[in-house]
Amino acid sequence: GYVAGWPHITVLDEIKGASAYEFYEPSERYSTKSDLFNVRAYGAKGNGSADDTEAFLKALEAARKNGGGIVFVPSGKYSVSSRLEVPQNTEILGEWYGYRTGSPSQINVRYQGGGNDYFIGLSAGSGVQGITFYLPDNKPESYAAPTGDSYGYANGSAYDPTTDVFPTEALGIAPRPYLIRGRGDSVWAENICITNGYNGIDLKSERCDNFVVRGVWGTCMNSGIEVGGGSENGQISCVFFTFGTWWESIARRIDLSCYTYENAKGFTFGNCRNIMALSASTFGLCECLRFVKEGDGEPENISVARALMDTPYGHVCLKIDAGDDLSFVGVSSGTHPTEANGRISSAVTVGENFAGKARIYGQNIWAGCENVLRGDAVVYTGGETSAETISHNFSFGNYLTEFTFGEDSGADVAKTSSPAEKTGCGGTLDSAAFIWVATVLSVCVIKKQKKEKQYEEKY
Repeated sequence: GYVAGWPHITVLDEIKGASAYEFYEPSERYSTKSDLFNVRAYGAKGNGSADDTEAFLKALEAARKNGGGIVFVPSGKYSVSSRLEVPQNTEILGEWYGYRTGSPSQINVRYQGGGNDYFIGLSAGSGVQGITFYLPDNKPESYAAPTGDSYGYANGSAYDPTTDVFPTEALGIAPRPYLIRGRGDSVWAENICITNGYNGIDLKSERCDNFVVRGVWGTCMNSGIEVGGGSENGQISCVFFTFGTWWESIARRIDLSCYTYENAKGFTFGNCRNIMALSASTFGLCECLRFVKEGDGEPENISVARALMDTPYGHVCLKIDAGDDLSFVGVSSGTHPTEANGRISSAVTVGENFAGKARIYGQNIWAGCENVLRGDAVVYTGGETSAETISHNFSFGNYLTEFTFGEDSGADVAKTSSPAEKTGCGGTLDSAAFIWVATVLSVCVIKKQKKEKQYEEKY
């Protein structure tokens, strides 16, 4: 499995100051109970048409009574129409083949909550891993895409993306719940594919210290990840948001990009501190990385490495409106400026009220754009002879030895070290080999538990 702190990446290049920063993968998260609760053993069909809600609820309740365990979701398409609350020391676990392929364990989310609601709630010390989320009701059926000769558009010239206002109302995209909401300490979401979401992962509405988000690829038409609510000591690794997941899989004939250009945000950091992000990237969104004030709090002691951002038509790749002690190592900003129409994109924009400190070490701007810097925000390139660094002093702790489950869960203090074999209701889950995943600019090693076989895939 993971060795805590590995792979360990130290940036050593021509940018002064960059070598002072270190980034590493979070330690592995899993339930300390090896009991397996297969949703098919509780009546789930996984055929895409049957309502499998009751089976999921029964499996989660059985895990709760057991003091935790693994709610296993085998390959299939499971329609679920109500909210799912994951109890402490429990993981919803599906099969996983890779980011572009996603998971064959697909949940068709038919829960109709609004934009501030959520579908899966993660109690303290619980997680979800190896799942593809698909929203059947978030699929425009009769929309005819405008024409235009730019990338992503049908042949023709009726629609000019640089000047025209996109008729987004024709897509019929309505607010949908967050797919995942953290509801306590030490939650995790790993190896997730979001086919056509609206809101992705909420770590803001309720405080979520010591969270891990790793290996997420998908389309969120409004918001990808939001971190706030006073959350501390979180790690984000290998996460990529784009309109392309939906566009390539089920809606290639429909122009989704101009909706995300005007509406979608990738990563939002509000009232949070001590957050490390490795390879937090986006393509074709309105704002990629955002640092904003949330109530009386703002982001503090945040470090991001290897961020690839492509934001066209007058929008912002890296937006810093609030915060302090923010560092960015290796920022690649791609934009599509249209100077004649006054829609110049920004690689970095610092807000007028920003009163903290931000340092960017190494910036690659391609396709042309500009920085809008104010206050104590500095971009260091290869020409500087010296550069100030920010001391972060991250301390994420050890999930397995330091997190104590609440009395209501019936679980003991976490002590186990490795889930060699997971058994229980409805099947056996053997430990797997490694999946090698290269997401955008970074490479990490991810151990996945795979039902009844071992496999290795390299990307």
